[in-house]
Amino acid sequence: MKCPKCKAKMEKVEHDIDFGVSVDSFTCLDCMLNITDEKKLDEAMHKLREKLL
Repeated sequence: MKCPKCKAKMEKVEHDIDFGVSVDSFTCLDCMLNITDEKKLDEAMHKLREKLL
């Protein structure tokens, strides 16, 4: 996948958002633009809320 901002190669990265919950996204190694699928982010937020309650 190429970065829509600078056209450099983007790398798939797993972000740990705490409490054992993580979300996959793509990050440009040149300009640091981060793209996360909205559905994946919603799922991660739902899991995080469950852990906190």
